[in-house]
Amino acid sequence: MPAGAGSSDSPRNSLRFALPSGMAHVGIQLDVVAGAAASPLVGRLWDISPRGACIALLGSRALAVPAAGVLQLRDPMTHERHRLDVTMRWSTPLSHTTFVGVLFSSGLLPRDSFLMEYMRRSWTDAVPRSRFEL
Repeated sequence: MPAGAGSSDSPRNSLRFALPSGMAHVGIQLDVVAGAAASPLVGRLWDISPRGACIALLGSRALAVPAAGVLQLRDPMTHERHRLDVTMRWSTPLSHTTFVGVLFSSGLLPRDSFLMEYMRRSWTDAVPRSRFEL
């Protein structure tokens, strides 16, 4: 289901598609390209857009942004690993999680990526939602 767009001054200002939070989540590893060797950051894909993604990392971390990185993804269905060059644009550390916004260095997500399936619209997106729905 797509998430709404943020305000023009928001770091998340494009149409985003939330990923399932159940057992088939997309696991990620983010390797920051820096002068010193750093340990990889582990987490999962939170949401996706054609130009970038939001990832949820385990733990609260102070990250220097902007920074170049390599996002390694694991397809939950085939278990194949994929790699995308990214630029970290923002980070928000919370008590047990750090959210990081990344842009794909190639500009757009490759059309043959398994992630394209997550951005398909469904007929349920057009169904009006009741304000009493839980």
